[in-house]
Amino acid sequence: MSANRDGEREEFERSVLEVRNGSAHGTGSGVVGALFAEAERLIGAEAGRNPSEDLHRQFEIISSRQLDRVTDEAGILNNLIVQASSYSVVRAHFRVLYPEAMWKFDREYATRFLEVGRAPALGYRDWERIVLRWGNVVLQDQGEPPASDLSALVQSLRRAGEADWSSFSKRPRSRIILSLATALPKVRREVLPDPVAFLDRLDEVSRRSPGQAYEAARRFGDGILQMGTSLVCNFFKELGLLYYVKVDVHVGDFIDELEPTRALGAKQQFVLGWLLAREAGMAPFFLDKILYVGGKYCKPAMKSLFQSRRSAYEREVRRLIEEIPANG
Repeated sequence: MSANRDGEREEFERSVLEVRNGSAHGTGSGVVGALFAEAERLIGAEAGRNPSEDLHRQFEIISSRQLDRVTDEAGILNNLIVQASSYSVVRAHFRVLYPEAMWKFDREYATRFLEVGRAPALGYRDWERIVLRWGNVVLQDQGEPPASDLSALVQSLRRAGEADWSSFSKRPRSRIILSLATALPKVRREVLPDPVAFLDRLDEVSRRSPGQAYEAARRFGDGILQMGTSLVCNFFKELGLLYYVKVDVHVGDFIDELEPTRALGAKQQFVLGWLLAREAGMAPFFLDKILYVGGKYCKPAMKSLFQSRRSAYEREVRRLIEEIPANG
């Protein structure tokens, strides 16, 4: 065995000891805690050599284990709009990762509602007016008359794209409008009247039962077009609900690495993420961040880590998978 391989084994064994002794930051006991402690170190090493502002922001959240709740109307709506634009094809088109980049939407719809480089501080009525204007731009492109409100906008877009709805509804410009035109009214009804009570209720459910937490997100997403349960979960967790995870490609890839012989559905992956976080001694939000950021910025190293440690953790992961029906 090479010196490098010996060094990797010694480092992993030190990680296990740190976890067992409680000296590793934010980790629990056993091999799962050691695995995610090592994954966090890989991300930290990448942050040390990669100038990406997004990576540095994300790693600061991971390493600090802190995330404030978002309870102000402008912040809640900014988060909603970022999540609605986070499908990969939409994000690649608009390139909006944070609220201060939302001005790029104006460029696409030939409007000037938002200030370049500054996060909007707008309320529901402002966003209702903006989304309606953007949607009417799409309708105009389709040769359709303008709509008077969000409900009429959705119906008009359905008519405009009915000849090839599958393609039309997934185009970046129409997809985000459909998401926002159906999501904004739901947020106005269910979240904005009392954001603290809304978050407290979901926090209590998500800490107690991951399966019930997932179902709450699924119900919230009913009626919202082009924004599935995964993005609703992301909306919730980015509001500060630390017991939510977003099951996406990055997280799913590593779930497959953990247990490649058993296919898990989205809800099962959500529950497994919650259970893994319990074993790792951290809130699921931070485990989700480790998997997402690691998958985005240092995927080869992360995959190598998960593959090389499989013999140490696979029994624990299989045990957790057996818990899923009881927790779902």
